[in-house]
Amino acid sequence: MSSQSAAQSAEEFWSNAFKTRFPRIPVTPRPSAQTAADLGVMWDAEFDALSRLLLQAKLRRNETVAPIYVLPPEILSRIFEYTKYACELLAKSHFGLRRTKPWAWVRAVTHVCQRFRSVAIANSSLWTDLSTVKGLWDVFLSRSKEYPLHIKGTLAFEYHSHLDSQLYDVSPRYLSDIHDNLARLRSLDITTLKKADTERLVAALDTGSPVLLTLILTVSGGHHPLVDNAETALHKFISSSPNIKKLEFSGIGTSYPWASATLCMITSLSLNAGGSYNRRRQTDIAHVTSSITFAFDDVLEGLRRMPMLESLSILHVLPPVPTNMHISRQPVSLPRLSKLNMTSFDGCSAYLWSLLETPPHAPVTIINLAGDWAFVLERLMPKLKALFSHVEAPKFDALEIGTPEETDFNPATLLQFTVSCGEIEDPFHYSFDGLPEPPTVRISALYARPNWPDTDGLPTHPSR
Repeated sequence: MSSQSAAQSAEEFWSNAFKTRFPRIPVTPRPSAQTAADLGVMWDAEFDALSRLLLQAKLRRNETVAPIYVLPPEILSRIFEYTKYACELLAKSHFGLRRTKPWAWVRAVTHVCQRFRSVAIANSSLWTDLSTVKGLWDVFLSRSKEYPLHIKGTLAFEYHSHLDSQLYDVSPRYLSDIHDNLARLRSLDITTLKKADTERLVAALDTGSPVLLTLILTVSGGHHPLVDNAETALHKFISSSPNIKKLEFSGIGTSYPWASATLCMITSLSLNAGGSYNRRRQTDIAHVTSSITFAFDDVLEGLRRMPMLESLSILHVLPPVPTNMHISRQPVSLPRLSKLNMTSFDGCSAYLWSLLETPPHAPVTIINLAGDWAFVLERLMPKLKALFSHVEAPKFDALEIGTPEETDFNPATLLQFTVSCGEIEDPFHYSFDGLPEPPTVRISALYARPNWPDTDGLPTHPSR
């Protein structure tokens, strides 16, 4: 059939259908207000029916002639999953002035055509990443059905000056939804602006999650020790979630995980006091050190119960160096560790590193904001010698010991002592004729200048 004859046939058919249907709607030259309203309702019903029929006709047409409609739903779903992944990658990178949102894939997938939308909504795995961004939570939660959930966002129960009210919603319903879906919670990454909000969240975690793999809790604005009942609830929740592999606390003061015996499968542990403590001021660190209720041996035994650790980061939340140094302590073996980062206000990080048996190729960063450098060096030098002489040690082609400005190594004026082994973020500049830089051991020291002012009797960095 030619296009002309097809058009003529279609027009003839629908003209006859029009003549058959529309005489049933009365025509009133001068209707009253009520009659006009009734006629409007009748016409609207006709238009709605025609719109639905037209939509079905377009779908039938697309299914017949559009190549994309030939793809089965399984292939389309996989394409949508790649689209989602691409948007998430773009959200982490800057291309131009505008930044892609991680949820930009929703419009790109569901606002194209009816079939795309129906296939995307039917794929529950696309909707498992819940965010506290306005307008997304309820949609994603309902469409995820019974699939494991990944929850990430900022949680607040009242508006705060640091909360973007145009982006984030303030509602207690997030807590009830998290509580009601604990059984399928795969990861939980929540940032709060106040300690009280974190404690409310912890109170909602009253039962463990059997599928939980990642737990990340962050409180902004420094270090905040939890009250006793909140810490007890947190311990109970983690102990009842046996499959946790990644655990991160930032800005939260807690004795966990050193008091737990249930983290034998954990592979990544990160504990951070929160905030910046590069300056060793007594007023800055007192509230951190006073909240540490566990001892050095608790840390040692806790690590001994984590043989699967691959990444370990402890920043500013190590206990003081033990006073009973004369006691011989058994080293802790972490054979799978691939990254180690520890910072302490005294020599505890150096002492702890000396008691860890880790692969020699693992990148290590040890920072001590300490004054007793004889003690620090006493612990570091044997460790470095053992590292160099290890039978499986990488080939170290460069070793630099020095400071950014001075050339003399003077422990009496040291403010900070850093040891980095393996890959380092800011490597020294060597020329290797275009070849990749070899593994290096780096020792750097930051010195206090004689004319720097003291604060609380301790030297500090000058303002920059």
